[in-house]
Amino acid sequence: MEKPYMDENWIFSKYIGENLSTYEIAQICNVSSECIRIWLKRFGILRRDAYKSNASKYTPELEEFIIGSMLGDGSLIWGCNGISAYFSLSGKYKEYLEYIEFQLKRLGILRRGKLEQYTGEFGSFYLLQSKYYRGYFACQRELWYPNGKKTLPNGIKITPNILRMLYIEDGSLSLNYRKKRVETVSLFLNDFELNDVEIIRDLISLELGVEKAVLHINPNKPAQYGILMHKRDAIIKFFNYIGACPDEIVGCFEYKWPIIEGSIIDYNWRNSHGKTKYTTGTSRIGLGVV
Repeated sequence: MEKPYMDENWIFSKYIGENLSTYEIAQICNVSSECIRIWLKRFGILRRDAYKSNASKYTPELEEFIIGSMLGDGSLIWGCNGISAYFSLSGKYKEYLEYIEFQLKRLGILRRGKLEQYTGEFGSFYLLQSKYYRGYFACQRELWYPNGKKTLPNGIKITPNILRMLYIEDGSLSLNYRKKRVETVSLFLNDFELNDVEIIRDLISLELGVEKAVLHINPNKPAQYGILMHKRDAIIKFFNYIGACPDEIVGCFEYKWPIIEGSIIDYNWRNSHGKTKYTTGTSRIGLGVV
């Protein structure tokens, strides 16, 4: 039986008439995008340039992903100014970037190039970059970087998925090693100005149901800020809100989740996997973010 993409009029109407990408057509036909490209070539239908053909469309799930990673370590970078942008994220753990790649693919966003390890001035890291996408990605690039610097867009929201991603990518625990207890949860927002950090703090306080005064804003370095939680009640509410560490990345990030039983918060020492960093001359351990 002839498949839809084998019909010249059908594939022309989808690719040219409806402006669908080869990936979107492939999803409809349950084949690979390479298969669609072959049939476009066979019918002599000229393909659009990549930065024009890949279209990203708004979905609530993609919005959550973008907000979570943009608050964390993610970036949106122009592929072609004003037309297309791509998502970029680097990190120490390949497992996490593979997890992010899977989430993006599920949302229709594909990787560009290989997920390879690089070495820079701060050590070795893996780099994940998406293909160039117009549409939603380009709009988000303009919203998050109105003057070329990352800025919090108006009307941002906080959800468990968003806050969990921020914590994974740019959060840490501060521990009392002698007493083996969790003392502080920190969320670092080094790319944002103080007024943006205050907005994020206020949104988190509403979601967790804690007073704003419980969420302290401290400069990590000059003009670099973090939100710190010291109160036991706030820490418990925070971890109840974001949920457990995703199963796919337990091997690299489970150490950031304490054991909470009732009102007791205990660090899972057996699952630290050597990721603790001792601070000389103190009894505290700083669990930094990769």
